[in-house]
Amino acid sequence: MKKILSLFIAFSIVFFSALILTACDNPNDKGSTIVGVYKVEYYFENVENENYSLGDTKIFSGAVNTEANATIENFDNYTPIQNAVKGNIDPDGTTVLKVYYSRDKFNFTVGKGSVDGGEIDCAQNGTYKFGTPITLKAITNAGYNFIGWYDQNEIITNNAVFSFDISKDLSVTAVWQIQPDDSVFKTKLDAPDDFDYDGTYITWAGSKVANVRYEVVTNEDEPVTIKAPSYSYKAGEGGSFTVSVTAKPPEGSEEYLDSDTVTKTFYKIDNAAGKNS
Repeated sequence: MKKILSLFIAFSIVFFSALILTACDNPNDKGSTIVGVYKVEYYFENVENENYSLGDTKIFSGAVNTEANATIENFDNYTPIQNAVKGNIDPDGTTVLKVYYSRDKFNFTVGKGSVDGGEIDCAQNGTYKFGTPITLKAITNAGYNFIGWYDQNEIITNNAVFSFDISKDLSVTAVWQIQPDDSVFKTKLDAPDDFDYDGTYITWAGSKVANVRYEVVTNEDEPVTIKAPSYSYKAGEGGSFTVSVTAKPPEGSEEYLDSDTVTKTFYKIDNAAGKNS
């Protein structure tokens, strides 16, 4: 009898131990979830071809032998080409989910400004992947000055050669300017007969040169009257007054030519020719 009882006790211990071990090893048991790790690798399209290169890696965790959904991260100037990437979380931690991204594309155009002062050597107009290197090169003809590369009305650079990686839609314009000829920029303001005075009007008869800007200032309170092709001013009553004439280079040429200013003082003489100092 004692022998039978001992055998029963021993069998019971083995049976219940097996039940406990089975429960602990069962991953579906809610009280004994086994957590595993998995990787998500993010691949970016290459600039130079249609292949992809690893750009980033992140580690995640989840219950083993369950399905994992890769987190689709947002990266500037890249667009995921998959809506979802899934895979089983293996107990040994070897699960790798791969997400692929295409590069965004941007429009690029290049042209010349109103003055055709040279040639442009650079990429053709078209659509380019984000990060595509582009080099602008302006070849300037004789008699012109290269002003710079412009995006709309904003200057990008005044360097004739400029390199960058495209990251937005871009319309570039090469701007040139006719080079001022110093031998042509003559004002003759130093001639003794530039200013004439007839007792009522003062007339400046300085020579006019194409593209030269003239500014005339008098200390009289009365409005200035301009009569082509000369500039005329009504004299004040009594006393004296001054007239300043400034000849300026064409717009944008100030760095090449200096302005020329002459100021003269006139005295009113009754019905007589004026004299100046």
